[in-house]
Amino acid sequence: MDERDDLYEKIVEEFKRTGSVKKVVENLNSNTIKVRRVLITEGLWESKSSRSVGELFAQGKSVKEIAEILCMSEKNVQSYIPYTRGAYGGTKSNDAERSGNYRNRKKQAADNLVSMHVDAEENDMTDMEMTNKDNIILFPSDEVAANIENLDFEDDVEPRLPGVLKLRFELVAPYESERGKLDMEPDEEREFLKLAKAEKGIIREVLVPGETTLHALHYMIQRLFGWQNSHLHHYSVSDEDFDTITYDQKLAEYLKLCGILFRFPGAELDDRFWDEDYEAEYSIKSWLKSKYTCGYFDLSVEDTYLRSREYVKDLKKRYKKAFKDPNTTLEDFKDTVVFENPYNLLVESLPIRHIFKNSCGDGYKVTCESWRELMQIIIAEREEILKVRIKDEPEAFKALDDAMQDLLNTRKNILNIKRYMGRGQGKAVKDFYGMEPEEILEEEKSVVKELEEMLCAIMADSSPKTLPFAEELFYSYDYGDDWRVRITCVDAYMANDNYDVSHGLSMIQREDGKKRHHKVLADDLQYTDRTGKSVDDMALREKLQEVYLKGWPICVMSDGLGVMDDVGGLYGYQEFLKTINDKSPEAVMERQDNLSWAKSQGWTGRKIRPENML
Repeated sequence: MDERDDLYEKIVEEFKRTGSVKKVVENLNSNTIKVRRVLITEGLWESKSSRSVGELFAQGKSVKEIAEILCMSEKNVQSYIPYTRGAYGGTKSNDAERSGNYRNRKKQAADNLVSMHVDAEENDMTDMEMTNKDNIILFPSDEVAANIENLDFEDDVEPRLPGVLKLRFELVAPYESERGKLDMEPDEEREFLKLAKAEKGIIREVLVPGETTLHALHYMIQRLFGWQNSHLHHYSVSDEDFDTITYDQKLAEYLKLCGILFRFPGAELDDRFWDEDYEAEYSIKSWLKSKYTCGYFDLSVEDTYLRSREYVKDLKKRYKKAFKDPNTTLEDFKDTVVFENPYNLLVESLPIRHIFKNSCGDGYKVTCESWRELMQIIIAEREEILKVRIKDEPEAFKALDDAMQDLLNTRKNILNIKRYMGRGQGKAVKDFYGMEPEEILEEEKSVVKELEEMLCAIMADSSPKTLPFAEELFYSYDYGDDWRVRITCVDAYMANDNYDVSHGLSMIQREDGKKRHHKVLADDLQYTDRTGKSVDDMALREKLQEVYLKGWPICVMSDGLGVMDDVGGLYGYQEFLKTINDKSPEAVMERQDNLSWAKSQGWTGRKIRPENML
C-alpha cells in the first residue's frame, strides 16, 4: 500500500471512530476538502450540495456543466466529486498545460464572480424575477434629462485635504485578540511568517490618489493580496470609532449618517455589483486594474444620500414608537427590526481623503466632540437646502427619483438575465422576451450607460461631504474564509496649490499631453507631507508625480507572499503553507495536490516586486 492509500484508509478509519469531519482533520493533520472527498467516495458523508453534484456527475455531466447548472464554481464542484484512482494520484504539467491552466483560471474567475452566484446555492434559478417585457426601461426623454441636468449642488466647505495618501494594508486575524494581530502564539507566528516569506506580516503599502473611493479600493485590495473578487466584502470602522461617531450607537444619530458614512442596513444587495462586468476572455488582473485606474465615482444607487434619506423617512413613519425616545440604541432597535446587513458597513462612495484623521496632519484639530457637532451642522444645512429645492422643483426631483429607480431596475434585470444564461437557461430568456438574450443585454447596457452619465454628478454631489473621522478601517472579505485587512494611513502628501489634485490635475490632463506635462511637473511641482515638511527625496517625488498625473496607485512596499480564494482564510492558509513545505515522504502526494490546486488559483509561491503588484 503506498502512502496515499494509507492516508485514505486512515481517514476512513478515523471517521468511523469519531464520526466527525472536523476531528478527522485535526487528528490526521489533513485538510477538510480532502477528508470530505474521501468520505463522499466511501458513502460515509453527504450534504445537499454533494447530493446535487453526485446526481449530475452520475449522469455523465462534466465539472464545467455541473458548475453551470448549479451556479457553483468549478473548484467547489470538484470538492464534492468522489475520488477515482486516477484522481487520487497523478503527475504535473508542462508548458502546454500551463497555457491551458491560464485559460482555465480566466474562465474560473468569470464563473466565480461574486455577483453571479450570490445566494445561488440556496435559491433556485426559477425564483429570480425578470422585468416584465412591457416594462423594459427605455432611454430617458430629453425632458427628464433636462430636469435632472438643472439639479446641481454647491460643494460643502471642507479643509484642504491631501491629494495622495500612503496607505498600509495588513492581513490580521478576523477578530481582536490578546495574542496579537494574527492571534497566534509567538513560536507559531514566527513559523507562519517564515513560511509566508514575511518579516513582519503580509503587508502592502501603497501611494493612493486621495479621491479614490472605497469602491475602487476594493478592486485594488483584491489585486494586492491575490484574490479574484469571488466573494462578498465590506468595509467597517473600529468598534471604538463606531461608538464615537454614533454617540454610543444611538439609533437617531446613526440614521443621520446613512448615505454619508454608512450604508442603510436594509438596502438592496445586488446594487453593490453595479460595475461587475468581467468576461472570461480578459485577464482577471487586467480587469481588476481597470476598476481602480478608470475614475473614482461609485454609482451604487443604494449608497446615495438621497436614497438613504427616503429609507430613513419610511422607517421613522413605520416605527414611530421606537423614535420617541432619543436615547434608543441600535441594540434596542433589534427587537423591532432585524436587518439583513450589519450597521457598521461603510458606503463605498467615500473618497479615502475624507476618512483618515491623521492624513490631515497637525493642522486638523477636530476632536471627537467637535467632529460630531460640525457634521450635525453640515447635515442640517444640506437637509434645509434639499427641503427648499424639493418644494421649489418637484418635477426635477421626481424625474431624479424615477431615473435612479430605472437605473436600479435595469441593472437588476441585466444581472438576472446573466444568471439565467450562466445556468444554461438562455432559451427561457428568449421565450420570455421574444429576443436573443445577447440583444436584450446590449440594449439594457446602453440604457444603463446613458442613465449613469446623466446621474453621475448629481448622485455624488447631493451627499454632504464628511470630515475625516477614523483612525483605521477594516476590509472584510469572504464571510466563510473570514479574511480581514487592517487599513491605516502612514503618510499623506499635498502638492502646491497650482497643481493640487482636485484642481490642477484635470486641467493638466486636458492640455497638450502627458509627456510635456510630466517634464513640467518634474521641474515645478512641490510636495509636502502631512507634517508640512517639504518632500526632497527624488525617488518619492517621482512616484508622487506619477500618482498625481495618471491618477493610478503605486505599491511601494510588499512583505510576504500573496494569498488566494477558498483556502480557508488566514488559518487555512497557514495549514496550506505547512503542507507544501512538508518534505517528508508520506506528505508527497498531499503536497502535490495542494500545489496543483493553488496553481489553478493563480498562486505561484513567488514574492512579487512592489512596483509590479498593481
